[in-house]
Formats: sequence, C-alpha cells, structure tokens
Amino acid sequence: MLSIYCTYLLKDIATIQMESGSVLIVLLVLLSQFIGVGANPTHLPPPYDKVDPLPFNPHGWFFDSNRIGLERLIKIRQIKIVVEVGSWLGKSTRHIAKKLPEDGIVYAIDHWRGSSNEDNSAFDMQNLYRQFLSNVIHANLTHKIIPLRMSSLDAAKILKVIPDLVYVDASHDFESVYSDLQAWFPFVKGHGILCGDDYYWGENLPVKHAVDLFAEENKLIVHDMGWFWYYEEKDLLPKKKA
Repeated sequence: MLSIYCTYLLKDIATIQMESGSVLIVLLVLLSQFIGVGANPTHLPPPYDKVDPLPFNPHGWFFDSNRIGLERLIKIRQIKIVVEVGSWLGKSTRHIAKKLPEDGIVYAIDHWRGSSNEDNSAFDMQNLYRQFLSNVIHANLTHKIIPLRMSSLDAAKILKVIPDLVYVDASHDFESVYSDLQAWFPFVKGHGILCGDDYYWGENLPVKHAVDLFAEENKLIVHDMGWFWYYEEKDLLPKKKA
C-alpha cells in the first residue's frame, strides 16, 4: 500500500510546479491523506498549522442552483480534482470538498482581498484568509482543500495540474470574467468541465455576456440553471447518424 501511494505522490510531485512555498503546501497536504493527519485538529498540514482559528463564520453566496448543478456534475462525471477560482470564506469550497471522494482535492484560489466591484465595507478584510482557513479547520476538511493565495491569472500561470472541473466565481466585471475563462479553459479542454456562478448577476449582465461571448468564440454550448452555468464542447458531442 505504501509503495502504491508513493508512486501516486511522486506523480503529483512531477506535475505540480509552483513557487517553493506553494509546492510544500501541496505536497504536505497530499502526504497527509496517507498518514491521516489532515483531518486531525492537533496535526494540521500547512498552512492550517500556523493559524489561530477564529470562530466559524458561515457567510457566503452559494445558492441552490449552484449546489444542485455542482453535485450533479460531480456525480455524473466522477469528479475528483477541482480548481475553484474565487473562494471567499469557503462556503462553496467546503461543499465541493464534501461531495468529492475521500482522496479528492479542491485547489482554492483567491487573493482574499475582496473584489473591486463589490461592497466589502461590512467585512473584516484583514482577516479574510484567516477566516477561510479557520472555517476549513472547523469543517475538518484540511486534508482535501489546498488554498493558493494569489490572483486567478497568476495561479493559472504556475499551477500544473489536470483538473476534472474548474469552478469560476471571482471578480464579476466583464473583463475579469473573460480573462478567467481564457486562462482556465485550457485546463479542462477536451476532457473536463468549466463552470461558474452569477450568470445573471448585475444590471448589465457582465458575467453572462463574457460567458456567452467566450462560448461563441470557442464552439461551446452554455447550459444555465439560474445563477449556475457550465460549458459543453460541441466537438465532443456524439455525431448524429445521417
């Protein structure tokens, strides 16, 4: 069993090429899955081991359409590796992690500074990242959630994994959404799912316009379930018989 796991771990080491600090976090969390320390509150993997936990804070925007849509995709497509772009305090992150198999991983990408197009005055912005880590600790999911504290585009440049699903829920302005789609679609093209939140957000529907334009340019079909949306690649659809 140990030799099989080491082979799996070495494969992950070879495919994850990031800055040294992020590499250490990823590898130690993966190793904790084998030795069982990730779910033990007295032996937490980095970066959770450096946190003085705050009380649990359930705040977040995660509606039923997102929950149902993600659960359906995870089940039907047998999702195991997820990249979440925009995690806030981790409400959606924790739900996704709970629905993955025990050896599943969520890479939670956020700079934890809030969005420029959102009113953040009611939140303790200095402690967003600490609160996210605290919430994951309280949920006993430190062995399944790997936080990467950086911008979406920076993470896309250095993260070398092959996710089954990428969930986009970061900044909501047109330019940011379109840039996120450009950056993350190559990670799932031909095999995985690119999906996201807030399809009908905003007075001028900037998320919808970005999602629809990108779909038109890349031969994608957009499916929406209210706030939740996901792409289907036309080239991967079964060919109709003549």
